[in-house]
Amino acid sequence: MQIQSLFFIGAFVLLLGLNACDRGPERNLYIVRHAEKIMTGDDPDLAEEGRLRAENLRKILEDKDIRHVFSTPTIRTRATVAPIARSKGVEIMEYDINDHDALVDKIKTVDGDVLVVGHSNSIHHLANYFVGPGGEFEEIEDADYEGIYVASINRNKAVRKTYREMMPN
Repeated sequence: MQIQSLFFIGAFVLLLGLNACDRGPERNLYIVRHAEKIMTGDDPDLAEEGRLRAENLRKILEDKDIRHVFSTPTIRTRATVAPIARSKGVEIMEYDINDHDALVDKIKTVDGDVLVVGHSNSIHHLANYFVGPGGEFEEIEDADYEGIYVASINRNKAVRKTYREMMPN
């Protein structure tokens, strides 16, 4: 009887180990709202404060393995991620803000870390795909430009941090 119990315990531990291996190496997803925008026009560019925030985003993510950058097709979102995309030598790829399922499927199949920029009413939806049970994020306030969601792509773990918290010394 004890041998059978040991066998089942050993098999269970082995299966847990195989499941952890199937997840692959830890990869991170960084999700940000576009930086501060000029308050005129249908598709405004970034304000000066927004340009500074975009540069701070580059500094924050410079040492990360960013290999893919996704943006909605607006001037302000593309301008927010342009400095880090240039620095990393990656193309900014557009995504459909109304089809998060397709974006998540794409994120899960690419290598390296991923950066996604969106809008105050959309980025929490994307972050919620990567949260463990009971930890869903709420929509952010329209005046909130400070948040960065950091999610483990293959580990169901996500947190919301701030630019200040993540800024290198």
